[in-house]
Formats: sequence, structure tokens, C-alpha cells
Amino acid sequence: MSAPIISTLRDKRLEVADAIERLERQVDQHRADLAHLEATMRLFDPNVEPETLQPIPPRRRNDWFRPDNAPSASKQTKGAVETRTSPPHVE
Repeated sequence: MSAPIISTLRDKRLEVADAIERLERQVDQHRADLAHLEATMRLFDPNVEPETLQPIPPRRRNDWFRPDNAPSASKQTKGAVETRTSPPHVE
């Protein structure tokens, strides 16, 4: 009776362990990329201290539109748009 449960839990454990291993490899690659960027910065300015740079906070996501689904005038118009004419009035 417990064999299917143990089997499922073992499979899940293997899945999580694999995900952790992939993420650790990504972290290692990012650290190597960071070291290369800092070395390149020092080539151009030996006095630069990359450790003092503050990270850029991630952009807040807008719940209304996905990045590829935002409305734009270019998607709503058909053909060329003359920039010297005034926009149509909305009543």
C-alpha cells in the first residue's frame, strides 16, 4: 500500500534535486559572467569598485497587460499614418 506513495515521493524528490542542481549551475555561470564583467570594467577604469554598485530592482509587472499584449497605436491603425494631421475626435 505504501509502495506507490514512496515511489511518487521518490520521483518528486528526484525532480526537486534536479531543479536545484540546474539552478546551482546557473548561479555558477552568472558568477563567472559577473567576474568577467568586473574584470572588463577594471580594464577601462582601474579605480572602479564594482562591489559598491547597487543592483537595479526588478521591474514591477503590470497586471493589466502582458508585455507582448499592450495596446499600441501601431497595432490599431491600418496603413500609413500621417503625423501632420490631427487625431480624430472622440464624441
